[in-house]
Amino acid sequence: LSSETPEDSDGADRRVLHASWLSELKGPQSSDCRNTGVITSFRELRFDPRIDRLVENPIFEYLRLRKDILFQTTVSLQAAKGPEIIYAGVGGLSMDTEFSIAIPSSFKSGNITIGVRCGNLSCTDGARISLGISEPDAALSQRQISMQVLTPEQTPRTSFPLLAGEITLPMRIMSDHRTVEVFAGSGRGVFSGSMYSTDVQVMASCDTGDFQVAATGWALASVVGKASTSKTLHV
Repeated sequence: LSSETPEDSDGADRRVLHASWLSELKGPQSSDCRNTGVITSFRELRFDPRIDRLVENPIFEYLRLRKDILFQTTVSLQAAKGPEIIYAGVGGLSMDTEFSIAIPSSFKSGNITIGVRCGNLSCTDGARISLGISEPDAALSQRQISMQVLTPEQTPRTSFPLLAGEITLPMRIMSDHRTVEVFAGSGRGVFSGSMYSTDVQVMASCDTGDFQVAATGWALASVVGKASTSKTLHV
């Protein structure tokens, strides 16, 4: 990931950005606001001609908010076992987590589930990201990923391709006690939603096959009060 502002030769930042407003459905509400909510992260929109669709990822400035590494590990998932606990730390943190899911060449099809901000092994109070991985198709040798995000308030579903030759599925999840945002497949599958949870447990499981999942999590500093840099992002 680049640590420099992407600019054209004339010094102009011509990124196309996207952000939305999330209404808060649960949790403490402010008594002086009629419509409580929070803005999503700012994302950079790009057109990916390989899949003929827009993809979006958090702008690189969020990397500057990363503080201490909370965990950095690789876990082996086996269908015969229960969920693997990746992180069981103290609650209340804003987190930025990156996963790299290695898909074995011999794997046919099945589901992997990643849970974040969980308070128990079933993760009913957090967010569960279910990734259904299909067999490679005969024509293009690419897999389809069916992604469903399950929170106490929402259960949206989307799908995107994993191209021929791609043997890992990357996923980034940004969350705090009010929101969770998922960016899977380098921004091909995206979800943003409100979810009240002060837990921070992270876990993973699969229903078939064996997988290696590398995961790194950082605590995030608050945007409010963050020291200014030499460049300003104008929206």
